[in-house]
Amino acid sequence: MSTNLNKDGLNFKRWILITGSTDGFGRQLAQELAANIYENFVIIHGRSEKNCQKTVEELEIEQENVGNNRKQRNVDFVAADFSKLSEVAY
Repeated sequence: MSTNLNKDGLNFKRWILITGSTDGFGRQLAQELAANIYENFVIIHGRSEKNCQKTVEELEIEQENVGNNRKQRNVDFVAADFSKLSEVAY
């Protein structure tokens, strides 16, 4: 089994990229998956960096409100327009 270490050295079973996850169904899915703070690392995607950052902040607040006092983040974001190859290619 491979080890999935995040930048702080913590292990997650799944790294999940959810496209279009700043609102609607994608946002709800991100919320549900991010609730599993010990197994899932959720990557929010959207075209607007501002909206992505806002969604990450909201998810972190929601986690605190349900009693997650774990200091480690399990949500981050990538802002890119996937219809533009220049924004997703290295």
